[in-house]
Amino acid sequence: MMRCFIAVLLPDSVRSQIAELQEYLRRSGLKLKWAPPENIHLTLQFLGEISEEQAEQVGAILENACAQTNPFELTAEGIGQFPPKGRPRVVWVGLSGETEPLMDLDRRIREALRQKQIPFDDKPFHPHLTIARVEQGFRGPLWTGEKAMQFHAGIIRADAVNLMKSNLRPSGAVYTSLGHWDFQPANHCDVDENGRILLPRYKHCFVCGSQNPAGIRLGFAVRDGRVETSFVPRPEHCGYRGVVHGGVLTAVLDECMGWTIIGRRKTMCITVELTLRFKQRAMAGQRLFVSAECVDCRSRLMTARGQITDEEGNVLCTGQGKFIPLNEEEIQEVEGYAGWENALGEVHRKIAERE
Repeated sequence: MMRCFIAVLLPDSVRSQIAELQEYLRRSGLKLKWAPPENIHLTLQFLGEISEEQAEQVGAILENACAQTNPFELTAEGIGQFPPKGRPRVVWVGLSGETEPLMDLDRRIREALRQKQIPFDDKPFHPHLTIARVEQGFRGPLWTGEKAMQFHAGIIRADAVNLMKSNLRPSGAVYTSLGHWDFQPANHCDVDENGRILLPRYKHCFVCGSQNPAGIRLGFAVRDGRVETSFVPRPEHCGYRGVVHGGVLTAVLDECMGWTIIGRRKTMCITVELTLRFKQRAMAGQRLFVSAECVDCRSRLMTARGQITDEEGNVLCTGQGKFIPLNEEEIQEVEGYAGWENALGEVHRKIAERE
């Protein structure tokens, strides 16, 4: 058995800034059990004691989760304690910035761990960097000086996760990486375990952007010539009484239909007309399934159709869209700011391999 956890490692520059903070607090008279700067990391899940077989399963989970995650940036700044009030047990540096993709990554890993029945510490995830633990008898106060309260350690570019092994020794814990899995760049096109071609995403898009805090953050895939996705609408996607706003459903169906044209015509396009029919209410909290297919892409005005269903197969919404292609200059502009260089070519190649 091995004592393991899943973590995002820190750049040396951030560790160095944290080491300076620790020294500042130490000189201020705080007597805490300080974490060695080289051991400070962002813990996603603490697994505890697991077997080698379970470690292999965790590796497969991380590979799949990272394939659905684009790199993102966090800022290490501010200090706090757990619990927030009363006698502290842990002193931490906070994290801000692009926390939405971090929370999405954590959610995907947790769901997969539960499915595989791999034990982990399932308490709510509060992103932080532990810099010290409070020993018995400490009464505080913790913070001394404006420098500590306004602490800023810099940027963490999160582009991978590690499965770490922890060996507890009298001199302290020694961490060893058992595996390293990179996130996929925005222009990456992969195939999932079900043989679906995963389509690239633009990180700021309202529908598919993984780093748009107001967005839906969907991932689209191609299977058997159709584009599909699924999602669970949140309360903020509602118009009234838990009913998903029709504009949200329209945006999702538009995106799905547009990708069918891109995949079939091998060009990017823009929407010029949408016709939707809402048949039943879509409710927040229930998983919705979206699918679309290209109807005609032989002329300049191309058409696609799609639908949204619930888990029982009830059709909630149908739609048809008309699209026109972008010119080469416009395509290059979109590919440039979306970070999709060569991505669409890879999509088309993988679609052709299956035809």
